[in-house]
Amino acid sequence: MTRLAAIAVALGCLAAAGQASAAVYFHSPSRNIRCVIAATALARCDIAERAWSPPPKPRSCPGDWGNGMQVALEGFGRFTCANDAVPAGRELAYGDSIRRGPFRCTLRHRRGMRCVNLGTAHGFALSRTRARGF
Repeated sequence: MTRLAAIAVALGCLAAAGQASAAVYFHSPSRNIRCVIAATALARCDIAERAWSPPPKPRSCPGDWGNGMQVALEGFGRFTCANDAVPAGRELAYGDSIRRGPFRCTLRHRRGMRCVNLGTAHGFALSRTRARGF
């Protein structure tokens, strides 16, 4: 199992166990970007409508590729490989941030969502016009 698949399984286990307090779900006012922060695992955002294309799907990805981005406890922000979708959760206003564990996501008007692992300074920026890991 790849590291990304293991993280997806961990998120599924959190939801199945009813541990809603372990993760926070939120979305942009347009509902185009939906995110989850699981403090012990990752920050992930999915996007519904976009003007960009992800890089080619790697062979190591058994699921859907490039429908969003994520950053884990280690490593750079990267495109997602997942067989699920992030639910809507609560609405995050433009200019607001959510922080859980080492992760902080900030919604910037016209610039989209920016999520960072504050411990490593790695993360991603995701909007209708751009997706970038750092």
